[in-house]
Amino acid sequence: MIRTLLALLLLAAAPARAQTAQYDMLVAGVPIGAVTLAYRDGYAIDGTARSTGAARALSSYDYAGRVTGRGSGGSLRPDRYEEVERRRGEEDRAVVRLGANPGVETGDGDDALPAASLRGAVDPLTAMHLLLRDRPAAGACALSLRFTDGKRLSAVALAPTGDPLRCAGTWQRIDGPPPADGRERRDRAPFALDLVPLPGGGVRVAALSADAPIGRFVLRRR
Repeated sequence: MIRTLLALLLLAAAPARAQTAQYDMLVAGVPIGAVTLAYRDGYAIDGTARSTGAARALSSYDYAGRVTGRGSGGSLRPDRYEEVERRRGEEDRAVVRLGANPGVETGDGDDALPAASLRGAVDPLTAMHLLLRDRPAAGACALSLRFTDGKRLSAVALAPTGDPLRCAGTWQRIDGPPPADGRERRDRAPFALDLVPLPGGGVRVAALSADAPIGRFVLRRR
C-alpha cells in the first residue's frame, strides 16, 4: 500500500520559501524509514524516502521524486512527475506527464499505463500532499482522488468518524499489477489519519496508520 501511498517521496535545487515536513515510518513500533516532503512556491513538491536501521541492512531502499504543476491549496493540477527508485542495487526511473497530454516516459515502457488511465489522476507526491497537508477542521476528512506512478493507478478516499480528530481512509488499486517483489499485494486496504488541532482552528495530520503483514504500519510526523 505505501509504495503507492506511498511510495511515496530531492531532485532539484530549492527555490526560496520551501516548507518541509518530515515523517518517520514504523512497523510494529520499530523504525524502518524516513520520509521528507518539501513544498515550494509555484506548486513544486520534492519528496524523498529511504529505509533506515535494521530495515536498511535487510533491504536498502531510496526514493526521490519531484512534481511540478499549477494551482494552489487543495486545487492542484500536476503537469510532470519524475521519480528515481533504488532497491537492493537496482534502479528504476520514470517520468509521467499528466494534464492535457498524459503519457509515461520510462526506460522500459512495457509496464506503462495507457494515457486514458492517467487522465484525471494526480501523482503520488500530490496525493501525499493532499492527504497530509494542514487544513481547516471543517471538512478535514473530505477527500477522494486517483493517483498514479505511471505503472499503477490507485484511489484514496477519506470519510469522517465519530471522532473529530480521526479520519477513516480506504486505498484501492484500480489498474496495473502488484509489485513484482511481493510487496503489498492486496488490492484494497483501510487506513486511518490521526489529527491534532492547530492554533486558529485548523488541523494537522499527526500520523497515518494501517495494518501491515508484520504489524501496524505508522507514518508519523516529527
